[in-house]
Amino acid sequence: MTRQRHPSEDLVGQLRSQLSDRVQAAVPRGSTVALVDFPHHDNIGDTAIWMGERALLRDLAAEVVSVADEDSYSATRIRRAIGPDGVVLLHGGGSFGDLWPLRQAFRERVIVDFPDHRIVQLPQTVSVNGPQALRSMRSRVQAHGGVVLLVRDHVSAETCRLQLGVTADVVPDAAFALGPLPRPCRATTAVLCLARSDHEAAGPVSQSVPGVVVLDWFTGLGSSSLRRRLQVRGRRLAAAGVARAPVSRLVLGPVWEAGFDRAARHRLDLGTRLLSRGEVVVTDRLHGHILSLLLGIPHVVVDTRRGKVGAFIEAFTENSPLVHRAANFAEAQRLALALTTRP
Repeated sequence: MTRQRHPSEDLVGQLRSQLSDRVQAAVPRGSTVALVDFPHHDNIGDTAIWMGERALLRDLAAEVVSVADEDSYSATRIRRAIGPDGVVLLHGGGSFGDLWPLRQAFRERVIVDFPDHRIVQLPQTVSVNGPQALRSMRSRVQAHGGVVLLVRDHVSAETCRLQLGVTADVVPDAAFALGPLPRPCRATTAVLCLARSDHEAAGPVSQSVPGVVVLDWFTGLGSSSLRRRLQVRGRRLAAAGVARAPVSRLVLGPVWEAGFDRAARHRLDLGTRLLSRGEVVVTDRLHGHILSLLLGIPHVVVDTRRGKVGAFIEAFTENSPLVHRAANFAEAQRLALALTTRP
């Protein structure tokens, strides 16, 4: 029997290869590494990045001797694990700059804590409001002298040049290391609209278009259910116990960290099942776009307020026949309905 060809196989393969080559230039094969800033939340995009980073590091035969989130982070424990020649890897995503200041502050803390180790920022989008937004980061990067920045678009690279005074390499998002993914379930609706519900949102979206289901990761994954609320509450209590003091991070941290990949696999499965409910997807989330590509789902993209999704598409994915773009959600929903095969 002839294998059915995945609709994104060639593009995903090219981007996966490009990602591996570029990261290997910063993290040589067989390196001993620590991967820092695990995402303990229901943004499936960050989960897909983490799982992609783990797959990428396996491909590079890297020895991952330590992982950490902000609660379990212990510079002492990481330093002991990686030794003098190890590499500290910062989790990728879209939090570099002033959109998510707590994540940026943690990133700067790690750079200060490891002045004698190479630090590699895995692919990020850089987003800033003004010319002084990265003043603190600039001083940290220049004082360190061994920080390698990987970014997901050319706008981010230019921002690094102007505000940090460093050259950043433009590479695909780490989620492409996952490779093409099979759709885990059949579509149950014509159009699944995955719309941001935070301060990066593209704009208003109608909740009442026939054939269109509108949700975000957080609502679509059942975050409002009693079970999910109890899970989140339990996770926060456990994290607080780990983070309480240096000794608790040293003793309890490894137990807490052992569950990271299991939790990430579970959340990624939930996210791919959610997207697969739509015959066509509409989204203003970057990983609504990337996971739709990995799953082979036609989709219509609306850009975020600061242009994050559009800049990535222009750098890597605009030639895919699965990708369509719209100026707003109303236009996107009309286009998506026209793309469906449903009556």
